[in-house]
Amino acid sequence: MHKRIEGERSLVYDVRTNGIIDTDTEAYQKYMQQKNYRQQQNNKIETMETRINNIEESLTDIKSLLTRLLETKNGNNN
Repeated sequence: MHKRIEGERSLVYDVRTNGIIDTDTEAYQKYMQQKNYRQQQNNKIETMETRINNIEESLTDIKSLLTRLLETKNGNNN
């Protein structure tokens, strides 16, 4: 059983659990949409970070290969 809380449009008191329940479904849906959007943005950022790290590793490998190639060409075989 729920009792309306005086002066509150969307809050009710649950007598059985002694809890307060927000019954504003539109606000909840908006919150969930915002939460999902933030999660999608975080996923995009994580994906971009991974790609950047992979690119950095590839560039390091390329630099190393070019350095070895130049050393070989110039007779500096170490």
